[in-house]
Amino acid sequence: MSTTRQRLVELSEECEAECKRTGFVGPQTGEPNFRLIYTGVETYEQGKGFAIIGLNPSGSQADADTDDRDRPFREQGCSAYLDEDFQDNGVGGSDFQRAVQGIAMVVTGSTPSQAISAMKSSTPSVEDRIGASATAFLRSTPSMNIIPFRHTYLNKVPPQLRRRGAEIGWELLCLMRPKPKYIITLANGAKAEPWKTIGDNSEQSLTEIYKEPVFSGFIGGQQKIRNYREGKVTKGPLKGATLIGLPAIVRDKRDAWDKVTTPLFEILSRRLSPLGIL
Repeated sequence: MSTTRQRLVELSEECEAECKRTGFVGPQTGEPNFRLIYTGVETYEQGKGFAIIGLNPSGSQADADTDDRDRPFREQGCSAYLDEDFQDNGVGGSDFQRAVQGIAMVVTGSTPSQAISAMKSSTPSVEDRIGASATAFLRSTPSMNIIPFRHTYLNKVPPQLRRRGAEIGWELLCLMRPKPKYIITLANGAKAEPWKTIGDNSEQSLTEIYKEPVFSGFIGGQQKIRNYREGKVTKGPLKGATLIGLPAIVRDKRDAWDKVTTPLFEILSRRLSPLGIL
């Protein structure tokens, strides 16, 4: 029987083979266009009770040519949200990385205003900007996407890769040791990934236990609302886990952080105590 580490290597090799088989590769070097895990392998072997799950790696196929996708297999304690340069924004400096760093700050006890201030800060050192507790949280928390194949838009991933990717993402969640008590999803909704893959899996039963609307601006003159969600897994390999569904608004550009991300962080902060986290 494969160890956790061996199985992660096998899944990475399968993703590579699928990309090459379907031509889903970088245009310059032909490198496979995927990213399996975002933190060191050891986080899947000795987790601290949390997991962070996104949709799929973003960016163009050209990013496949430069992505150091094997880093988590080589380097203990790494985190893509801290140590990598997403699309030439500086190490840990992209809007998306800053949003995830802000989430880590709130989960480890910072106030929403402190997290937003850190997200806006120009301090070059990520740890100096977000603090030791949030940095340690991200380095020790297994992080991944529910679908490992890269595209700016999930619906543009070839259907066969998207289907197999969701199966791989589910297996990654079930590989974590110990199984996570809390799974933070960076997009959510009954019909949205990664919430949908976890809830629809035939081995699982997911019950929504809390929902609260979050204002996210206007589209076409109409107010758009997304929901903060919590769900409880009541059977299957992840039985007992709580899903914390953070809408995709955490990815909005920084000019929306005050109006959009701050209210979301306020809900998250308020809900951490009832969940038993703070």
